[in-house]
Amino acid sequence: MVGILGVGGIGKTTIAKEIYNLIAYQFEGSCFLANVRETAKREYSLVQLQETLLSEILGDSRSLKVGNVDRGINVIKYRLCSKRVLLILDDVDQSIQLETLAGELNWFGLGSRIIITTRDEKLLTNPPVELMYKVKELDHNEALQLFCWNAFKRDKPFDDYVELTERIIHYARGLPLALTVLGSDLHGRSINEWKSALDKYKRCPNKSIQEILIISYDGLDDNEKDIFLDIACFFKGKPADYVIKILDGCGFSSVIGIKVLMEKSLITIDKPNKFVMHDLLQEMGREIVRQESPEEPGERSRLWFHEDICHVLEEHTNFQNLTAMDVSSCQFLTKIPDLSRIPNLEELTLDNCTSLVEVYHSVGLLDKLVILRLVGCSNLTSFPKTLKLRSLEHLMLEDCVRLQNFPEIECKIERLGYIGLKCTPIKELPSSIGYAIGLQDLNLEGCENLMNLPSTIHQLQRLKRLSLRDCSKLVKFPQKVGDNGLSMPSIVSTKESEIFSSAELISFPPPLNSCICNDDLSWSDFVSIHVFIKRFVGLRSLKVADCKQLEEILELPPKIEDIYASGCISLERFFVLSKGFQFDRFPRLEWIDLSICHKLLENVGNDVENLLLDEGHFEDHQFGIIYPGNKIPNWFCNLKETSNDNKCEIDIYELSHLDGEITGIAMCVVIGIKSGQIPVQALCNVEIIINGLPRYSDDKAFHLSGSDPVWFLYHVPEFNELKGDNLQVKFWSPTSSVSFKSCGAHLVRRYEEKAEGKGQMLSPQHGGVLHENVGVRNENIENSVDLMDGIQHTKRRHDDDDDGDGNFESNWYPRHKRFVSTMGIRISDAEDTATLSESQLHQPNHPTDTST
Repeated sequence: MVGILGVGGIGKTTIAKEIYNLIAYQFEGSCFLANVRETAKREYSLVQLQETLLSEILGDSRSLKVGNVDRGINVIKYRLCSKRVLLILDDVDQSIQLETLAGELNWFGLGSRIIITTRDEKLLTNPPVELMYKVKELDHNEALQLFCWNAFKRDKPFDDYVELTERIIHYARGLPLALTVLGSDLHGRSINEWKSALDKYKRCPNKSIQEILIISYDGLDDNEKDIFLDIACFFKGKPADYVIKILDGCGFSSVIGIKVLMEKSLITIDKPNKFVMHDLLQEMGREIVRQESPEEPGERSRLWFHEDICHVLEEHTNFQNLTAMDVSSCQFLTKIPDLSRIPNLEELTLDNCTSLVEVYHSVGLLDKLVILRLVGCSNLTSFPKTLKLRSLEHLMLEDCVRLQNFPEIECKIERLGYIGLKCTPIKELPSSIGYAIGLQDLNLEGCENLMNLPSTIHQLQRLKRLSLRDCSKLVKFPQKVGDNGLSMPSIVSTKESEIFSSAELISFPPPLNSCICNDDLSWSDFVSIHVFIKRFVGLRSLKVADCKQLEEILELPPKIEDIYASGCISLERFFVLSKGFQFDRFPRLEWIDLSICHKLLENVGNDVENLLLDEGHFEDHQFGIIYPGNKIPNWFCNLKETSNDNKCEIDIYELSHLDGEITGIAMCVVIGIKSGQIPVQALCNVEIIINGLPRYSDDKAFHLSGSDPVWFLYHVPEFNELKGDNLQVKFWSPTSSVSFKSCGAHLVRRYEEKAEGKGQMLSPQHGGVLHENVGVRNENIENSVDLMDGIQHTKRRHDDDDDGDGNFESNWYPRHKRFVSTMGIRISDAEDTATLSESQLHQPNHPTDTST
């Protein structure tokens, strides 16, 4: 079985006819059942189709009577099961049609071919077709030829008609039906008639085209029809996730509805996750809405055309049917007047109306309004002073750069999930913001005049995301009386830190069990993240990038997953670097970005390196961190230096005898910028390759400036992930200015133990040093206190003895380290071999990496 799928008018039937005419002679019998959808609507239609099928394939001119559908199925099976047939079922739209005409391929003889044309992809899944071909629009050259043969009876236009022809080609968008109908309609007409016809098509689509396209719409249920019309009128080209939220908020079952529209080839979703709809389908949808009231726009359910909207706003009658208005990018609209005459309005979109100055106060009283969007209304200064919008779910005022005041909220709004005030000059939020009890996302990014938040913000128990990035004048967060009756501290900006020195923390103390999950405070001026942040029990991601004055992070929330603190150039104290990562307290912590935190390099010293493997930290915990440091931790066994290259690879051989013993892989790379290059944001990748096959990969984007940061990862392999002989860890970057200075890899094995009084990892099986066979950095083993404790299952006390100089950048050269391996001996400085024990020199010798 073969399926030919596509929207109405795309050419499915034409393709099927051409196939039939080309190959029908090769079969014992053949039948082209045209217009199955239309025929099936009539009484006894399925029986008639069965009788036609039998008559044509058997070549019997006498009328075969089957009586009823069930008997027809049996007759088809009995009479055709041994015949090699070609059967075309054209324009199928119901599964019952397939079930009664070609329910199974074994109804027909070996070598038979069944071809089905349909607009509905779902029909091709039961019974499943072996091959499905989705017909695409014609490209420009194909469309030009098809149109010209119909309009000029030749393959190119007359010279005077070239520009008009291009306009028609653009209008038809590669749809063969439109090209054929319009070409025939314009054949033999004058240039003026062509121009007039084009103007007419913009206002009122061609009926012949509409009649074909609307068939798919007529087959939808009410939910799907409403979703289709909303997309046609408002949401073509808009992000699917955003549209789904809006449609769900309007009471539609959007996920299943959108799926049905896609199956029927009415819409698609492209790679950027935006809705795509053929222009003629969009015109059809808008024409359906226009026909609801051809003469009176106010009686239609949706408005999108500027002139219609202005007409409605200027009238003085009620418009009960109107539920949505989209006046986006209307440059002449200066005022939204009284809308109280449109009581059922649910969506009002005024994005990028750059001349809009005033929105009448009645907009704040529309009880059924769900979506209110005024994004980019750059001259808006007058907005309703009060809001009483009980049904509101989305309020978007982003980039209204002259809107200085946010309205009072006069009633509880339980469904309001998002308020967007990004880049507005508001100075404060009203205390009535606490009435938005369902608020989940509050975007105040770039509100440079915002100085404080009301204490009622503590009432927003459902708040998951609060963005305060670039709120440079934010002085303090509100005080709140704590559980013990004492006033909790507030947050201050750096500029006020001397006055409010006792309150230098990012608290705006949250209520217990606060569910904020994404806190973006980047580019803010606070100096400390206080212990009260742990009360944000729902916080998953903490973003404090480029907070130039931030000096300390004293605590983290229990469910934290990601910390972005890149560019915090004043950061000196980060409690996890002094107390350990404590994965028992932060079991979800997976990523910390401390790049360009230069003071950490000065103040923390070797603590990061030590902590990475202290106190049994990792075990089965995936984790990554980038930190200032300039060198691979000393305990890494497999090391490699590179020279001004944007890739670094380490090979480890003879893994097979370690099968089942490897519990984790630690990987590390020092990242720099090539000489003469400016600071960049770089993308870096890492891969684990086993026997030439990629088994694991990850990538991160980093800001690089000045010192060379260290990217550390710990990966817990899945069962049999590392099965093989050869393992390669590969770091690489597509950013041309990136230069890897060195990289390292370390295999962590089960049952490793720390030798008493030694810095060596011993195996119960071998009793020797368990370092893998790659090494370029050598020094006396005694001087390399192996910090493997954290990965091993047997924990020991953290060794606090470091070099005492408090500096990550301990001298790399001229340091040499001798590594010995149970997989093969690798000894640099051969003259020192006498210092190795005899047992170490008699380990089996295997090939080692000499690339370094």
